[in-house]
Amino acid sequence: EDFFGGYDHAAGAGFVHWAERRISPGKKQWTWGNAPFGHAWDDQLTDGDGPYIELMAGVFTDNQPDFSWLLPGETKVFSQYWYPIPAIGPAHAATPDAAMSVQRGSDLVATFAVTSPHDGATLAVLDAGVVIADRVIDLRPSIPATIGVPDAAGRDLTVELRDGGGRLLVAWEP
Repeated sequence: EDFFGGYDHAAGAGFVHWAERRISPGKKQWTWGNAPFGHAWDDQLTDGDGPYIELMAGVFTDNQPDFSWLLPGETKVFSQYWYPIPAIGPAHAATPDAAMSVQRGSDLVATFAVTSPHDGATLAVLDAGVVIADRVIDLRPSIPATIGVPDAAGRDLTVELRDGGGRLLVAWEP
């Protein structure tokens, strides 16, 4: 995928990192570990509120620590996006515009977060390309929006979010 993220269920918040995976293949969360050696580093690197976790992402490297070098006059350009997500749960799909979490059980519930305001956005659930549930809403960053479908178990439903002009912001399918 082009994204990775983390989510703290107790805090009801998380983050997403998005970068085109063919340009930025490196995405990971890293820790010193859950043993005495790791705990010693936690004590040195944190304020005592939990283990040290390092979020890593980047480009222009083949294998750490053998980094690529720029030649004289050479320019390399890339884009990456980091953004917070509110109480949507872990991200199952994400783009630079939006993230969504999809909970599947007997019912399907999809919760969305956007990175910029979108008036007249459409949240939709589709079954074989046919809309079976939709909702038009004005979306704002930090305010999640949800759509659900009852009795969805065993159905391969697609979920999508489109802006007011119909442009796809994020989609998920099993």
